[in-house]
Amino acid sequence: MKNTKKIVEQSTANLYNVSSFVEEQNMTMEEVSSSAELLSQMAEDLHKAVSYFKA
Repeated sequence: MKNTKKIVEQSTANLYNVSSFVEEQNMTMEEVSSSAELLSQMAEDLHKAVSYFKA
């Protein structure tokens, strides 16, 4: 019974670690997505500025 309890506790701790890792990865992906959107907008603005001078 003690062995089973130890396995359950270890499994719970491992699941918590995995959950924390996934949450951290999710936050990182949100930051990357936000940065990509910002870069896209900046590229669009730059394209408009260059087009203005080409015309």
